[in-house]
Amino acid sequence: MRMKLNPVGAALSAIGLLGVALTSSAAAPTISSAALSNDTLTLSGSNFGSKSTAAPFYFQDFSGLADGANSAAAGLQWTSDTQSNPNTSRVISSDGIGGKALSMTKTASSTDGQDGFSPYLSVTLPANTQGVMVSFWIKFIKTTSGLPSAMYQWKGPRAGIFGTTPSDPTTNYQANPKLSSQTYVRPDGLWPAFPLTDSGGFATGLWTDAPLVLNDIYSHANPSSFNFYSTWIQRDTWLKFNDVGQANGEVNETINGDVIQNLTNLANRTSSGQWLNHVQVFPGLQFLRNKNFEIRVSRISIDTTRARVFLGNAATLSACTGRYIVKPSAWASGSITATHAANAPTGYQWVYVANSAGEINTSGFQLGAATSSKPNPPVIQSVQ
Repeated sequence: MRMKLNPVGAALSAIGLLGVALTSSAAAPTISSAALSNDTLTLSGSNFGSKSTAAPFYFQDFSGLADGANSAAAGLQWTSDTQSNPNTSRVISSDGIGGKALSMTKTASSTDGQDGFSPYLSVTLPANTQGVMVSFWIKFIKTTSGLPSAMYQWKGPRAGIFGTTPSDPTTNYQANPKLSSQTYVRPDGLWPAFPLTDSGGFATGLWTDAPLVLNDIYSHANPSSFNFYSTWIQRDTWLKFNDVGQANGEVNETINGDVIQNLTNLANRTSSGQWLNHVQVFPGLQFLRNKNFEIRVSRISIDTTRARVFLGNAATLSACTGRYIVKPSAWASGSITATHAANAPTGYQWVYVANSAGEINTSGFQLGAATSSKPNPPVIQSVQ
């Protein structure tokens, strides 16, 4: 298991503000057979658990949209501000993960001090949502030569109470409980080593925003080194509000298979009437330093449970560097049927199942392998 945690996070955990823990279980899903026919994946096994609605709340691979369609056609909300314009978004077929991609462009600004791109690409969640699972692929293409003078801030998924819109206006930015994550990237496109600071002096890695009393929790973490520019990056994020009166809120993330954080004792929800009403898949990219960018997103899945099915590119979960999410159409404890399983990137031939607790089989079931009369044995599995 690969996991990154910086000294700041360790210090906060030590004083009881935040915690990092790995949980284990002997009831991880096991797969005894898997078959792919055209676009449909069928699985048999055990410990898949229950899922009241098989399909994710939102699934978009953009393949059903015409080239040139904008973000609204994909059911994504875009908050236009001085830093972004929804008219720059368009579906393209020349790139994508198992389908097409949504392309967004950002023209550098010499007057905006942060020179950021903040579309707050969002989806409104169902009523009474306490947890949200977000999975997507993203690519950052710098279209201006030269390197910026300081690190980028990649704003990771956010969920919480955002009022009537999914944006973060000044009056709402820290006024209601939210969960979020950020990642900093070096100018050369590599993930920074700890400890480093961005231009504002904030430590990379895990930290909480200054006004903790206003209930916003912004965690910062970074994965192992790999290049940021012009490469598809896969990110999974689970955000969960705590039960009122308990410190059991959660932020769990992987980037390209690296577990970058697993926080389990957050407590910023204080009222039973507080729920996650919006999730921002891609809030934005800051500190572009007069560099033009094209940003592409592909294969977005959003759900209110951690239960999901995906193809991996390695025989073991710890070796996978991406997760190709498929769309379940039927889900039972011992069987799953899913669609949108074709056209995976080369090498994505091992099947993994996560149950609602986030437990995943550590050994993938290879498509085309002979069916076994014995399921893969249960394994101790960290929640992801």
